[in-house]
Amino acid sequence: MWASILALSGLAAAIGFAIVNNSTSRTGALVEALAAGALLTMIADEMAPEAYERASIYAGLATVAGFALAVFLTSLEIARQVTLRLTTNSTGTTTGSYPAPITHYAP
Repeated sequence: MWASILALSGLAAAIGFAIVNNSTSRTGALVEALAAGALLTMIADEMAPEAYERASIYAGLATVAGFALAVFLTSLEIARQVTLRLTTNSTGTTTGSYPAPITHYAP
C-alpha cells in the first residue's frame, strides 16, 4: 500500500512540475499556498491532537519554534537574493540597485 502511495505521489509531483515549471511566478505562489494550506490542515486535524496528548504544552512550543525557524530561513533566502543582486561583476562595477526589487512572487 505504501509503495503505491509513494509511486502515485512521485507521478503527481512530476506531472505538476511539468505543468507549473514554465508558468508565471504568481502561479507558483498559488501552488505553494495551496500546498501550505493542505499541510496546515493535516497538522491541525491529525498530528496536533496526538502530539498534545503525548507532550502536552511542549507540543505547542515545538510548533511555534518550528514556525519561527521557517520564517527565519525564508528571510535568509530573501536576504541572499537581495545580496546576489547587489554583488559586483568581473569588471568591479556593482550590479543591481538598492533596494533590490524582490520579484520571486511578483504577479
